[in-house]
Amino acid sequence: MNLIERIKNVNKLQLLIIFGIFILAFATRAHLMKYELFFEFDSYFHARIISYVIEDFVIPFNDPLRFAPTESFVPISSSWFFWYLSAVIYKVFTLGAPYNKDLWILFVKILPALYGALISVAMFFLGKEAYSKKAGIAMGVFSAIVPAFVYRTMAGFLEDDSLGFLWMVLGFIFLIKAIKEPKLSKDQMKNSVIAGAFFTIMSVTWNQFIIIYLVLAPTLLAGIILMVLRKNELIKIKSFFSLIFISLLIFTIFSSLNDGGRGINTVSGYVSQYLPISKDNIERANSKGSDLISQTVGEENLGRNYFANKYNALIIFPIIAIFLIPLRL
Repeated sequence: MNLIERIKNVNKLQLLIIFGIFILAFATRAHLMKYELFFEFDSYFHARIISYVIEDFVIPFNDPLRFAPTESFVPISSSWFFWYLSAVIYKVFTLGAPYNKDLWILFVKILPALYGALISVAMFFLGKEAYSKKAGIAMGVFSAIVPAFVYRTMAGFLEDDSLGFLWMVLGFIFLIKAIKEPKLSKDQMKNSVIAGAFFTIMSVTWNQFIIIYLVLAPTLLAGIILMVLRKNELIKIKSFFSLIFISLLIFTIFSSLNDGGRGINTVSGYVSQYLPISKDNIERANSKGSDLISQTVGEENLGRNYFANKYNALIIFPIIAIFLIPLRL
């Protein structure tokens, strides 16, 4: 099939839906572009590091302008891909122009909206792959406008999580492609490998890549239990396990090798600190803390008190999905 025939066979309605979700998501997030500068301390840190990369294409070991209680070194292990990609986008769209502060500020206000719009489009494909086109549209639109998802880093705040979600969603798309019909065929294994690659990119984009373990571990366990109860063939159960294990193995190996092995320390640190049911973790979950920042900054407040407005009541949907996804699988 030549290029002209491929263009003729493109689903024009689907393209229109994708374009609509993209514009809706971008416009929802881009409203902060009307201000002269941008917001939030971390955004200035990331913008400054990327400016260094634009100038020299090197991440400095020390950031002399960074305000931190004890350290001025730049923790490159979890965000270097985000910094380099953002710098490359600047260079591409300015046709290789040298660093210009005013021009870079414009990019700083555009990039989070762009990344958020791409994530919303990816959510459409995730819903379409997992369920149906209607589900994909719902997921794409919800991702575009729900305050809990637009909030903060995807509403004009240049941070690594504004991009990190994209690789996670893309990874889930290919993993679902692999396990929808669990069999160790060439195509299924290829999709599993691609999923692991996207998960790895997330690990060098955003430090919260532990989310992938928290999603896939219960999915793997619940899926196997459900397949056993449904009396699926043993070969299908083995294939289901193998396909998820392949993606997790690739993800774990390469994320652990990142920055001389610091990646695995991040994973083990989160697991040992936050997952156990301990006195400290129970107190952390039930307290805003005693200092001024914990009492006043919204990010530190108890989410359950604000679901209906700030964090949005639609947060109930992912909780419901935790129980429904294994049924679908």
